[in-house]
Amino acid sequence: MMKEYHWINTKDLNLPSGQKIILFGAGKGSEDFFSFNKNTGLKSHVTAIIDNDKSMWGNTLFNVPIICPADLSKFKWDKIIVTSVSGREPIAAQLNEMGFSNPEDYLLIGKFPSNGQKNFSILCESLPENYCFSNKACLHIGPGGNFDFETILFQRQAHVTAIDKYDFGMDGKPEILQKINFLFPADIEAMPLEENSFDLVASFAVLEHTRCPEKALSEINRVLKPGGIAVQTIVTRDHRSFSSLNGYTPFSYRKYSDSEWDFISGQKFYQNRLMPCQWLDLARKTGLGILRYETLSKETITPEMKNDFHVDFDNFTIDKLEEVDCLLVASK
Repeated sequence: MMKEYHWINTKDLNLPSGQKIILFGAGKGSEDFFSFNKNTGLKSHVTAIIDNDKSMWGNTLFNVPIICPADLSKFKWDKIIVTSVSGREPIAAQLNEMGFSNPEDYLLIGKFPSNGQKNFSILCESLPENYCFSNKACLHIGPGGNFDFETILFQRQAHVTAIDKYDFGMDGKPEILQKINFLFPADIEAMPLEENSFDLVASFAVLEHTRCPEKALSEINRVLKPGGIAVQTIVTRDHRSFSSLNGYTPFSYRKYSDSEWDFISGQKFYQNRLMPCQWLDLARKTGLGILRYETLSKETITPEMKNDFHVDFDNFTIDKLEEVDCLLVASK
């Protein structure tokens, strides 16, 4: 049985063996591609990896240089493979502006892993025991083109709505789209939805990408029915620390000022710098009633690491600074 590659669509990789490849995105998708390339005999030669994050330029991933888009002309290549997931649509637009076309010059193969069952388990653990989904109006923010979670809710006779900024390819236009309400492009900070319209609002690893977290939480509160429940998991760690690149920790972005980080992160799929305790404070500020709050892990911060943090983080205790990722369950 072929190994499952969680971050790339292998079915879209119809490439002649031995081609020179440029990857776009120095993250988990590229790591999956290297593994796929090695284990399937594709034997493509990866000459470089493009990334829009300038802090990565000059680094390497599996001994392959990470370069800026402007340096693309310095390398020989047959095809650009976009392994980025969250940034795939903006990258496609970027490549089109550079004069390239899909699929002649580049392919979009990045995808979000199927976490539908995992996220549904998190949801059920966060709700009252024996919560009944039947006839409940449920909103999922940020499906990422994968609708397993929506399918599970629909099978439990819920009325399902999903919104996202992009369609992310929608993994082959799944049949469930005929049975649910999917809205895109839709902004979580200004959702095109009526107030007091949902019994349940859920998101998983989405809120950390909002530019105005207070607006996002206020919108969740607005669309919730009185007595409705919001379940949010928030991945606060620096997302660059997920890859095999050296030099990144869950706290790497804390060395920058807000404006410096906005410039770095704004070149790709934006991630804000809020810590778990700040999300809790914001939820309360927007009027949400906290039912459950839990930090999901802690990472040790040495004095040297703390000294490298920007002054924006000076007023937080080490205990709070070491908190990483959180679960926020609230009601209206």
